[in-house]
Amino acid sequence: MEITQYLFTYIQWTYVHLGDIQKALDNKTEFDFSAVMPKKSQSTNKDVDLKAQEVEDYSCIFKVELQLDLKQEMAYEANKEKHTPYSG
Repeated sequence: MEITQYLFTYIQWTYVHLGDIQKALDNKTEFDFSAVMPKKSQSTNKDVDLKAQEVEDYSCIFKVELQLDLKQEMAYEANKEKHTPYSG
């Protein structure tokens, strides 16, 4: 088995959110979370009541997406700190 294939297989079985790690390895740079950070949607509704409801809905959705994004960033950082049996 080729070493690169072994490493990718190991990563797939060991790391959470392996896509972030795989992109970082492919690009040989840190994964840029700012590029995928969630953005809060804005209501364009003209009806005042509907607009207020949409703003509230968008705020709730944004909070959940932001929590998921932070969880993914924390998993990425934890993955970077993992040690293989060969790393000492």
